[in-house]
Amino acid sequence: MREYRGNTSVAYHLEQPHIPQIERKPQQQGFPAGEKLLYLSSVIVCVVIASFVLSSHVMLTEINLDVQKLEREAAELAESNRQLSNEKMDLESGERIRQFAEERGMMFTPKHQGPSSDNREASTRSSRDDDRG
Repeated sequence: MREYRGNTSVAYHLEQPHIPQIERKPQQQGFPAGEKLLYLSSVIVCVVIASFVLSSHVMLTEINLDVQKLEREAAELAESNRQLSNEKMDLESGERIRQFAEERGMMFTPKHQGPSSDNREASTRSSRDDDRG
């Protein structure tokens, strides 16, 4: 051992301490089963939530279309009612009725109440009042 100490003229082979080689297992490709289940369940939850949101949106759109349809129908009915009320007013006008009657051969004679009929009513009222009192 002494011969190895301090002698620099001789090239020595350095001995490496023997390190046992650890056998490495080849890494598995993919995820473990627990992670796969976790990812699968999270994807399923996301799909369910997305389908719920989309179905709600579709229902709201359908309701909105129904409301618009009803508003259009209400506007059409209001216009129809306005036209019908104008037609009713035209049909009820006195001039139209008079013209219709004349076309059918009817004669228009206004009722004239003379002063004699007013006197009769007044006399009958006064005679009733006398009977009571």
